Amino acid sequence: MARLGSQEPTFQREGDWCYSDGPLIEAWYEARTGEGSCGSGVPIRLFPFQSLVLNMYAARTEDGAFASRKVGLSVPRRNGKSFSARLYVGYMAAEMGKKVLYSAHNGSTSSDMFREFEDMFGDPDSYPELAEYVVPNGIYRQPGAQRFTFDSGGVIQFNTRTRSKARGSGYEIIVIDEAQEFTDSEADTLLPTASASPASSGLTVEDPQIIYLGTPVYPGCPGTVFRRLRHRAHEGTGRRAPWWCEFGLTSQPKQGMTEEEMTDLLYRTNPGLGYKVSINAILDSSDDLTWDGFCREIFGWWMPEDGGYLHAVESEAWEACATEDPPPSSAQGARVAYGVKFSHDGTHAAICAALAVPGLPIHVELVRCSDVTHGSAWLRSLLSGMTGDACCYLADGRGSADNLEADLRRGGAPRSYCRTATTKDVIGAFTAFVGMIGGGEVTHFSQQELTDSVVGSARRKIGNGPSSAFGFGDAPGVDSAPAEAAALAVMAVSTSKRDPHRVQRVVTF
Repeated sequence: MARLGSQEPTFQREGDWCYSDGPLIEAWYEARTGEGSCGSGVPIRLFPFQSLVLNMYAARTEDGAFASRKVGLSVPRRNGKSFSARLYVGYMAAEMGKKVLYSAHNGSTSSDMFREFEDMFGDPDSYPELAEYVVPNGIYRQPGAQRFTFDSGGVIQFNTRTRSKARGSGYEIIVIDEAQEFTDSEADTLLPTASASPASSGLTVEDPQIIYLGTPVYPGCPGTVFRRLRHRAHEGTGRRAPWWCEFGLTSQPKQGMTEEEMTDLLYRTNPGLGYKVSINAILDSSDDLTWDGFCREIFGWWMPEDGGYLHAVESEAWEACATEDPPPSSAQGARVAYGVKFSHDGTHAAICAALAVPGLPIHVELVRCSDVTHGSAWLRSLLSGMTGDACCYLADGRGSADNLEADLRRGGAPRSYCRTATTKDVIGAFTAFVGMIGGGEVTHFSQQELTDSVVGSARRKIGNGPSSAFGFGDAPGVDSAPAEAAALAVMAVSTSKRDPHRVQRVVTF
């Protein structure tokens, strides 16, 4: 007998419910596609894991309302995670007259999902009994606006996610596919379209349903909503903790495990094995992956929050601060300061400049990020030459920052010009900088190296005490030094009382 993937989730959370329409929905499809139906298509059936998930979507309270307002599903790729949602919303729209939005991050995914629905409801030869539910000319195939309209009054709309795509629309059920990419700004636009949706009965929907389908987030992933939803589900926090179903590992296995150990983990975390995909197909798809990537994509491993994926700054917030017209350095009251960060491994240093003009956002730019393993003469030269132009610099990096200050002081730099950051300074600089980015109180030139660092760096916990404090930290493939230097520069220009008595200017190299 062929081995099958485990149908039991590695983690599952459900709230209270009275009954589920899941068996009814399965029977509905079986009657219209199975033996005895008049079509030529393959009968539509679910395997156990998909039935379990369908029952979560279709769970109801005693009065028939959605028992699960928010449901998240995290499963490794190629395991059929969208199939249950597809059958669920197809039934809800065709039979129950619900208005559904199927949203994806990529246009190709949205179009692929439209074609999956078209294979069911748009193929009168294969599934004539399902096709009868669609009104004449009720399938609109224009890319970007694809939809099905049913004689029940139900609609399934397919969209990619943009800031304005769904404004003015109203839906009772929203499916967020590729949920790992779903950002806060997209949520701010998309989710209110459900809470304001007119119900099929003409009443306002007080409890719309949102279904999230995704995989573990990856380093640099812009999405925040899915991982936050997962955290709430695992912690059981929030006014109404989301329902959650997950197949995956919470700890990363060591590389170099035996074939038997790897096989056991694959069957534990991939419910589609033996049902819709072979173990060789999964392994073949992973040949070019790193071990971290293999664990995420194949084992469904979620990196821990201190492992580099929980980002401190949203890319869209940082992008909103970009400018091509910074304040003039010759403006009345303009002040310049520098931030210096020596990397954690001591191999390189980043320096940023911050320009503050009264009444305007603080402008920050990366000056240089270079190697210091063969000495930091370039950094000392730059800073010693700016004592008459900049109010100060603020440097962080155990040992290296102290040596830099000592060298500059020996060269005649004023004491008030040289500042070495304390742990309190690092925490304060991070907190203030992140807050200012969110509030639009900072501008920058969209320098790629600085942008990659700011939006890609991890939110690193500092200290082991009961109070949470954070700073920027390296992430896989991301150097946090430029981001930390920028935060230090902004803090320096905001707090220094030194006046070099000269017109300020930013010098870049």
